[in-house]
Amino acid sequence: MSWLKSLEFNIKQRLFGGFGILFLTLLIAVGITIVKVGDASDGVVRLSSLRVPTANASAQMVNDINSSLASLRGWMLTGNDIFKVERVAVWESIANGKSEMDQLSQTWTNPDNVSNWAE
Repeated sequence: MSWLKSLEFNIKQRLFGGFGILFLTLLIAVGITIVKVGDASDGVVRLSSLRVPTANASAQMVNDINSSLASLRGWMLTGNDIFKVERVAVWESIANGKSEMDQLSQTWTNPDNVSNWAE
C-alpha cells in the first residue's frame, strides 16, 4: 500500500480511477443480478408449468377417489342404482386424472417421484 502513496495522481486521474472503480462495481452487481433473476425465472417457469399442474391433477384425483367412496357407501346403504352410475362416471374421471399424471410424470425432475408414481 505504501507504493500507492508514492504515486502522484492529478485530479483527472483520481476522478477517472474513482469512476472506473464505481463502474466496475456496478457492472459486477448488475451481472450478478441478471444471473440471479434468470435462476428465479427458471424456478417460476418450472413451478407454473410442472408443479402446479401436478398438484392440481393430484388434488382432483383425491377428490374423485373420495367421491367414488361416497358413491359406494351410498349404494351400500340404500341399494339405489344411481350411485353405481355415479361411481362409474367418477372412475372415468380418475382414469383421466391418471393419464394426465402419467403425462406430467415424464417431465418430473426427481427420479424417486417418477418411480413411486410408476408403482
